[in-house]
Amino acid sequence: MPPEAAVGTAYRGVPRIFVSARRTQAKVGEPQEIRAFVLSGAKCSGVNLYWRSLGAGSFKKLAATHRSRQAYRVALPARSAGTLEYYLEAALADGQMIRWPATAPSSIRL
Repeated sequence: MPPEAAVGTAYRGVPRIFVSARRTQAKVGEPQEIRAFVLSGAKCSGVNLYWRSLGAGSFKKLAATHRSRQAYRVALPARSAGTLEYYLEAALADGQMIRWPATAPSSIRL
C-alpha cells in the first residue's frame, strides 16, 4: 500500500467532548462519576465540571482528574434532594474552549 493511502492516527475533526457515564441518574446521597474524553488535534490542558441545583443561581466548579492521554474523570457531588444540572468545559493548548453538551452556557456564571 502506498504511504499516501495509510490511515492516519491523528484526530483531524472538529474538537469535541465525548462523555461516558455508567448511569444517567444517581440516587439521593450517592456521587456520580463522569468520564470525559476530549477529541481534538490540540492537546487538552484541563477539563472542568460546572454544576448547580436545577435552575438555582450560579454554577460551582470542579476540576476533573487527568487519567491518560485526553481522558478525564470527575464526580458530581452527592445530593441531598432535587435534581442537578451540569456541563463540562475543556481548555485546549491552542486557546480553544469547548463545552459539552451543546446546550451548555456560552459564558460561565460562578
